[in-house]
Amino acid sequence: MVHIALLAAALAQTASPPSVVKGPYLVDPRPDGITIRFETTSPVAAEVRYAAPGEGEREVASAARTDHAVKLVGLRPGTRYRYQVAVGGQPTEEQGFRTAPPPDVPFSFVVMGDTRSAEADHRAVIAQLAGEAPDLVLHTGDLVADGAEEAGWQSFFSVQAPLLGRAPIAPAIGNHEAQNQLGIQNFSRYFGVTPRDGEMRYAFTYGNSRFIVMDTNLMFFALTAQTGWLERELQSAVADPDVRHIFVMMHHGPFATGPHGGNTGVRAAWAPLFSAYGVDTVFSGHDHLYERLEHDGVRYVVSGGGGGPLYPRQEDPHWEDARASVYTESVHHFVRVQVAGERVEMAAVRADGSLIETVRWRIAERRVRPRPLVSGAAPSPRAAGFGAMWIAVVSAAVCAGLAVLVIGLRRRAASDGRNGR
Repeated sequence: MVHIALLAAALAQTASPPSVVKGPYLVDPRPDGITIRFETTSPVAAEVRYAAPGEGEREVASAARTDHAVKLVGLRPGTRYRYQVAVGGQPTEEQGFRTAPPPDVPFSFVVMGDTRSAEADHRAVIAQLAGEAPDLVLHTGDLVADGAEEAGWQSFFSVQAPLLGRAPIAPAIGNHEAQNQLGIQNFSRYFGVTPRDGEMRYAFTYGNSRFIVMDTNLMFFALTAQTGWLERELQSAVADPDVRHIFVMMHHGPFATGPHGGNTGVRAAWAPLFSAYGVDTVFSGHDHLYERLEHDGVRYVVSGGGGGPLYPRQEDPHWEDARASVYTESVHHFVRVQVAGERVEMAAVRADGSLIETVRWRIAERRVRPRPLVSGAAPSPRAAGFGAMWIAVVSAAVCAGLAVLVIGLRRRAASDGRNGR
């Protein structure tokens, strides 16, 4: 027994001390706060030390656990803070972040997606992207190949470490995260996204822009509470005098000419809303390429070149997708967006740093148009001021919407089958 006790003591002395294995990374950016997340090799208490220029250092403790989420509150808007995570008294490298700015302060964000499993290509994109020093990172989904596998998540956070320790990430859930319950749980745990009616949807304001993140993974999602929630979010953004731009993000886009093509369910249910409420741009992924499309006054950008295997453009895309398509390139890339008042500049950048294209626009005045009834998108009774509800055609519209969604699901299944995804 003495020998066993001595052996146990020796093992305890030589065991590696707890350390940070994922992160630290930033989520939930606000004008007065932010959340710093990180994961440790074993349950251990930790703390975050932070300070703004000219201020004394402050600390926030985290109880003994492996997954830590430390909320910093009472911060100043648009202010640069430095911070460190300390585990067992050992601090990580000092990093910095900027809180969400006031509406009159310019900011930048980047968009990427479908990072998945090709780590070398993923690293090439991040190496180029980290030099951009964005304020915010949007991810269009399929962060990993299988949301249930720990190795994929470890790779994702290791590769993204140079970026996400300095800029908060706001991801959409992709089909590779949503393909099993554990994947959904991991997505929720890592990014603090709480399901609403079973959907990973959320919205936030950053500077003078409203960001709306949708979940396109549920069967018949367009007939769930998500569509009504989307319209309420759009109404609220339009009514807010401080919001000059509206950006929407999801994994399966309404329009695309890649192998998967545009999602007909999204197109029927949501595209009329995007046009009616003057959405600036809808970002999506799923097809592993870069594409810019335009439909009824709205820009649609497919950014799925974050590291996954590249896809070609379809030889014979659906006519609605082909008509909307403006530019397509099968390349690893990211999209940089700079917002300053009414002006926006969007640039698509290859992993080697070369420029794909640049698009600029200005929002002088957002004109909200009464939206017509379309298949699969019955008018909302909440849309006050947009006309009376067309009761006589609701049933017909819902039936037509179901038919459109079934066709879309069959098309997606066929496309996935052809491409082994």
